[in-house]
Amino acid sequence: MLEGPRCASFSGFSLHADIACKTNERKKLETLVRYIARPPVAIDRLSIREDGLIRYKLKKRYKDGTEFLLFSPLELMEKLSALVPPPRAHIIRYHGVFAPHSKSRAKIVLSETKKREKENLSPNSNQKKRERMSWAELLNRVFEIDLTKCHFCRGEVKIIAAIIEKKAIEKILRHMGHPLEPPQISPARPPPQVAFNMN
Repeated sequence: MLEGPRCASFSGFSLHADIACKTNERKKLETLVRYIARPPVAIDRLSIREDGLIRYKLKKRYKDGTEFLLFSPLELMEKLSALVPPPRAHIIRYHGVFAPHSKSRAKIVLSETKKREKENLSPNSNQKKRERMSWAELLNRVFEIDLTKCHFCRGEVKIIAAIIEKKAIEKILRHMGHPLEPPQISPARPPPQVAFNMN
């Protein structure tokens, strides 16, 4: 059972949001990152028995006395594969009250009005609401590619035309020496391995 001002436990789920790191607390930050980035399985508690089954020793004994779990190699792969995110999909997913369409989300996540009140701003103040970031801003933020400035003269770049005709686009691509077709999307991983040599 979690206890603390920013901790909660309910129906087998727990939420712990009581840790914060200041800028200069590098050791504390490292400890937190190591905790977050820990693997789903502790390798030192995993072993292969003589009969070929994989034994996973539990950190704490279950209430019914169970001290370890047994899996066939394929069963273990099945359990672990459920933790692998699907290709080209969002890795961070929100469940429960943090899910996008949760009825209780408004009680947890601050609305724009409440954010303004918290910042001592009037909800009806003339401060312009931040609109969505442009594609150029997003590219700069994520990949540090600044498309608003010319990489030759560092002058400001303006959009003068939106070219949508296929023939014109192909002509430009040919002139620049680029392929006309986009690259094929390769599978993220090879087909699953179903046979294992556990000797």
